[in-house]
Amino acid sequence: MKCPQMIGLGELVNGLYRLKVQATTFPAIHSVSSSSNFFISCNNVVSETYIPMSALWHLRLGHLSNDRLYHMTSLYPSISCDNKSVCDICHFAKQRKFPFNISLSHATSKFKLLHFDTWGPLSICSVHGHKYFLTIVDDFNRYVWIILLKAKLEVSQHVQNFITMIEN
Repeated sequence: MKCPQMIGLGELVNGLYRLKVQATTFPAIHSVSSSSNFFISCNNVVSETYIPMSALWHLRLGHLSNDRLYHMTSLYPSISCDNKSVCDICHFAKQRKFPFNISLSHATSKFKLLHFDTWGPLSICSVHGHKYFLTIVDDFNRYVWIILLKAKLEVSQHVQNFITMIEN
């Protein structure tokens, strides 16, 4: 896993902080000067370089996907979109962890091999107060059961109930 790295320093200018970064940090942003440093500005007030309008709207709208950004251009002609631009930040944000190793064990019949996973707590409870959920996957046919839980303590009881259900 890659260690976090510093991408720049903030500089106080007229009561606002501007992010001063190296030109190599954000390849999607094109420099208009030969300087290796530039300032990112969200309102087109630029000191040494500028952000192209296509990248600016992508950033302003929270790294919106190209499909959504293209749809926004049809609604608001002042928004520009470049389908060929690549945002490194979006790629790094989507890469959460390394993929799992390929499993060599495969079930030969239903319920021979089950995978259980508990997830939670959710940041927002469900209407009925559920904060966790238990997923059960049958390795043979990839059928999935999802069981909502109010507390982690319920997991063992739900697993026992599930095993009883499939045995009957």
